[in-house]
Amino acid sequence: MVRTKRSFKDVEDKEVFVLYTETNGDYALISDGSEKYAKGTQVNGFYICAHCGVSIKINNTKIVKLSQGEFYNLKEEEKITHKKFLGFKNFTKEK
Repeated sequence: MVRTKRSFKDVEDKEVFVLYTETNGDYALISDGSEKYAKGTQVNGFYICAHCGVSIKINNTKIVKLSQGEFYNLKEEEKITHKKFLGFKNFTKEK
């Protein structure tokens, strides 16, 4: 894994994680260590807001708003069903 210069903040608990790229093209969010997380703690499932604000709909009900530089840590049994970028009126269905 290669550490990038980008870091993202968890929208719920405000903890910061560093973005890493893997050799297969995947990404990982890993903690540098904090009071809550040990160094090397990795987020298992996430949705990153890298460029502009976005709202995501989870399991067709729960809506989470993300600003640039934030991410949402998906919980067990959660799936992103729709998304809506800042400035757009309607949600679009995720594939």
